[in-house]
Amino acid sequence: MNQNNQIKRPLDERTELSLNSKITDSVDVKTNVEITQDSPANITNPGQPTADQLAKAEEHLASIDEHWKRVVEAIGHTSFRVEKVRQPYEALIRAVAYQQLTTKAGKAIINRLVAKASATGGFPTPEEILALEQEQLKSCGFSRRKTDTIREIARGVETGLIPSLDAAHEMVNEELIERLSQIHGIGRWTAEMLLIFGMGRLDVLPAGDLKIRDGFRYLYAMDKLPSLRETNELGCACAPYRSIATWYLYRVTSLPDYIRLRKRSRSS
Repeated sequence: MNQNNQIKRPLDERTELSLNSKITDSVDVKTNVEITQDSPANITNPGQPTADQLAKAEEHLASIDEHWKRVVEAIGHTSFRVEKVRQPYEALIRAVAYQQLTTKAGKAIINRLVAKASATGGFPTPEEILALEQEQLKSCGFSRRKTDTIREIARGVETGLIPSLDAAHEMVNEELIERLSQIHGIGRWTAEMLLIFGMGRLDVLPAGDLKIRDGFRYLYAMDKLPSLRETNELGCACAPYRSIATWYLYRVTSLPDYIRLRKRSRSS
């Protein structure tokens, strides 16, 4: 790692970096860093992580260094959980519906889709989605781009590109991410969110996520956001619990010194 970018200072001397800084690293850029996100725990223990797994994850993260120990202690026990395990097909369509919208608006779109397409009142099948004209999908609240993506997801089930949940549980992370990312409109980040919060995979780090990169910037008092490569390198120490590390990094903005630094930056 670039040593000039890993300046460690006392927590009260940290300076806040605006997230409006120019970011040149793409989420989908391939790096030469060896990343092993395919631990057996990801395959043999699908679904909701157990309390024992979460406790081990907390213990592991806190043992990495003093910075991780402080964050784990400050935020407390993780409440990471999978709200509801769904078929990848359904989870992806729901993710598309909610993109760039409020939860209320996304839910309303899904409800209209179910009412218009489903013969049973359950989530529409791929066949029912493909039977709808584009204008019918748009009337549910989907944009033209989103209707194209939803139809491609439905076709992906028919061609075998989108696996069933059982088949997905037998696939390693990168294999599943690569397959899902072939769908137009489904990027790496969306696939990673499905693995973490939809399937309970314990060792996934969405390194291209600005919140994750800013979390590491805060954690190690960096002067700027770490690059995609640096974020992956920092995440290696968190394996095999990078998903739980993600949960914590998403929450560092709630820590008192982070909030004070943001306010100080705005008033300076």
